[in-house]
Amino acid sequence: MNIFDIVKKAKFVAKQDATPAAKFSDTPMFCVQTFHAMPDLYRDRYAVGDAIVTITDDFQYLVFEPQFKNESDKLAYDKIMQYKQLLKEDVNSLTEEHLMISITAAAADLGLSNVLTDNYKTVRYFAKRDIFGYEILDVMMKDSAHIEDITCSDPTSVGVIHRDYLESEVLRSNVRFRNSEHLNVFLERIARLGGKHISSSDPMLDFQLEDKFRVAIISDEIISPKSAAFSIRIKSDKPFTITEMIEKNVIPTSVVSVIWKMLDFRGTGLVVGATGAGKSSLLNTLFPLLHRSSKIMTIEDTAELQIPQFDWTPLIIDAPITSPQYHDKFQELLNAVLRHRPKMISVGEVRGKSTKKLFDVMSTGHSSLSSFHAFSAEGAMRKIISEYDVHPASFSHLWFILTVATIIDKDKRHKRKCVSFDEVCYDGVHASLVNLCSYDALSDSFLGATITEMISKSKKLDYLTRFDASSDLASDLKHRASLLDECVRQKAYTPKKVMGILSRYYAK
Repeated sequence: MNIFDIVKKAKFVAKQDATPAAKFSDTPMFCVQTFHAMPDLYRDRYAVGDAIVTITDDFQYLVFEPQFKNESDKLAYDKIMQYKQLLKEDVNSLTEEHLMISITAAAADLGLSNVLTDNYKTVRYFAKRDIFGYEILDVMMKDSAHIEDITCSDPTSVGVIHRDYLESEVLRSNVRFRNSEHLNVFLERIARLGGKHISSSDPMLDFQLEDKFRVAIISDEIISPKSAAFSIRIKSDKPFTITEMIEKNVIPTSVVSVIWKMLDFRGTGLVVGATGAGKSSLLNTLFPLLHRSSKIMTIEDTAELQIPQFDWTPLIIDAPITSPQYHDKFQELLNAVLRHRPKMISVGEVRGKSTKKLFDVMSTGHSSLSSFHAFSAEGAMRKIISEYDVHPASFSHLWFILTVATIIDKDKRHKRKCVSFDEVCYDGVHASLVNLCSYDALSDSFLGATITEMISKSKKLDYLTRFDASSDLASDLKHRASLLDECVRQKAYTPKKVMGILSRYYAK
């Protein structure tokens, strides 16, 4: 019997049980939910482990978990888990089998063995969820194939940002905390798992959890009088590749070939875009363009970059982005990186005063790829010059700016696109941009994206011809483009496979 057969049976049980759509037990630490039968009409439905997620016609994200036979059995499970504080077991020294042995013993002591027998698989599911997982958010946090963010600004309002339904922004869910106390207890547990502690002196936390989740918490009642709030950004299990970016028409092959050429000559670039535009995803796909033996060092406040080169050193800024120590830590790491002589220095997301320091590093001749929060290339330049005191002359060391954004197509669907590829120029007085390629939503096409057109406009490419006598520039870019097309034909969906195909360029 597969999970969808179990769901059909659960729908029948739910109709007989006729329990409220989201009824909670009265236990102080956690809750188990029961639901009505799943809707017959829906946009999408898929399994996450032993649970089922349904996206409704009105864009709700509904979680359906295994159900107890009746409400009294559910309450009995609560009593078993509270007995001898089973919920506070040390996870590090506990196995699933030992947990079930403890639950069996507790059920016997309480005279509830029959409940355990009748609901054994369901008890096992919730015990694993509550002890080893993330309680009521467990399904969402395991749905990394679809969810980008989990967000909560009220105990009764947990929402998700779903990769397939970006146009709906936050999808409301049927997952909710019982009250503020339950939410606070959950946040304290999440903070402990991330090696942090919530206190009145440190009510705002930003940390990495399990190298997969980026957690931001605001817990202070004065700062956030409505409720404690949190946002959990989920890293995809499988990083996007440049193959998928080209396949989905996010960026043209010709533009990637030009970027590849620039990076070969220690070019520097910024990927800019608004929050949620896909900066980190696009930035990540560019590293396999570098030679497989390139020495790369990255600096991030939370680990998001995944570099396929074997000589990669990731460094983490061990300070909250809101603290005064953040920029000092960044400077320390940057100084340390320079002593290692990397070919590429990447800052996952350059912020505030650190921006000026990154431009100082560019001036030393190091190649650099980083992301930056801005709505456009022009906006990024204005912000860097006016707010972060970077002199326009420093832009002579920045080669290109790649802008990503969420666009709305003719069918009103939201898609992420590289909307502009700009070359940065400096005439001795002013820094300016030369647009090499831009996306037009009306025609769903990239304007000026042919190799010939970009060569005719680019001063950087003209400059590179002085140092490359191996081949004609246009022929060289077409050769690179053909290898990128080969990645698409061979469905190279891992960074290492992409790098393996592109490394043929250097074989000669």
